[in-house]
Amino acid sequence: MWTPNRRARPAWAKIRVIVLHSTGGAFAGAVAWLMNKSSQVSAHYVVSRAGQVKKLAPLSDVTWHAGKAEWRGETRVNDISVGIEMEHIDGRQDWPAKQVAAVVALIGALRAVYGPLPVTSHAYVARPRGRKQDPLGFQWAKVPPPTEV
Repeated sequence: MWTPNRRARPAWAKIRVIVLHSTGGAFAGAVAWLMNKSSQVSAHYVVSRAGQVKKLAPLSDVTWHAGKAEWRGETRVNDISVGIEMEHIDGRQDWPAKQVAAVVALIGALRAVYGPLPVTSHAYVARPRGRKQDPLGFQWAKVPPPTEV
């Protein structure tokens, strides 16, 4: 079952970037919220602290994770990205090794299909600058380049 908060990716909108986010809460609650039509938000994947990966939408669809954003001059960031939410409460939790490994493996799988996609943060693309700070403290050094944070 897919999230209702999605739409078909336009033909012009090739996947060009991966955007990482923090859920701000527990895995089950985040999945429930992203699957709730009234939330009007979603992501392609959610990764638990234990390393469980849940896919919420096909990659042929656009999910609604970036909000008002810009990346390399493109303001329709949702249209050109894959959104990955990570179970994490910024400023209050560490980043477990199993979770980081699962995220890195997911990025590797996406790059195997779509080429060397850059990985960035919600904080980097959100506009105005400073509107978002997630994923705060993420272990960017574990993500093979290219990254933009």
